Amino acid sequence: GDLWAFLYDSLPPGTVQFGTTITEIGHEEENSQPENDVSSKSSETSLPVVLGKSYDLVIVANGGFSSLRRYVLEDQDVEPTYAGYIVWRGSIPVKKLPPSLEAQVEEGVYKDGIYDTIVLKMAKDNGEDLWTFGTFIATPEEEVSRYWDKARDGVSRHGSHKKGEENTSTTSPEWFRQYFQRHFGQVPGLVPLVDATIESGELKPHPQFEFGNIDTVCRGRIILLGDAAHMASPRTAVGAHTAILDALALREAFRDTMSPSNDPSSASIEHAISKYNPTGVQRAQELYWRSRQVSRQFVP
Repeated sequence: GDLWAFLYDSLPPGTVQFGTTITEIGHEEENSQPENDVSSKSSETSLPVVLGKSYDLVIVANGGFSSLRRYVLEDQDVEPTYAGYIVWRGSIPVKKLPPSLEAQVEEGVYKDGIYDTIVLKMAKDNGEDLWTFGTFIATPEEEVSRYWDKARDGVSRHGSHKKGEENTSTTSPEWFRQYFQRHFGQVPGLVPLVDATIESGELKPHPQFEFGNIDTVCRGRIILLGDAAHMASPRTAVGAHTAILDALALREAFRDTMSPSNDPSSASIEHAISKYNPTGVQRAQELYWRSRQVSRQFVP
């Protein structure tokens, strides 16, 4: 969106390399060891190596299902945990709805006990208006694999497929409409909106995962930022916000540490990283537990 374009346009040309896949991080002093050996103690002091080139600093920000966070967390669990519920999201262009239905649907949050649905009207970049909705349903973990394939690097933080890839989970289960009729049948226009969305094949399941109960976001000169350090329920509404806070705090740590007015002996990348790490850990843990609290609304 606009935020992505603003950040991208702020970088010097050639900074971002599209189509490059990174699966391993080596270290300059580990030439005799496999690059994917994450147990070497020299990783604390040596320069990280990516695609054969060494760097002063590597920031891992490749999403909630990052395969690279293992280079920072090592002995800790690096896999996100299932939060206990699925968000079923749907969207349909306004032009596909009959005028009589369009007149009935209203934005809002509709509740029925532990179940709730959010309905919003949104505008795409091309000016097309969409009606979108999301409903939160507690679902046993063993059922999740029926609706969703295991996430990979580059996949949405909420488990959706890569853009352009076929999503085989587009067929809504038979119980879905019955669920909506039972809990939200009294809301004007909502069930017909869901019916139209199902008919157009735009209903998708998004299992929710959480991560962030960790004790470090840095190891050596490798740092976790954004969803790679913490991922949470969309109902916390702070996913992009906390990623920006990570970047801002890291910048401030380097600015404060590397300032010419500081003691030159402390002006090092290591000092800047050690300054950032406690705030990064605190933010990750706070967001994780906030997400856990939110999740209890849907998973008693």
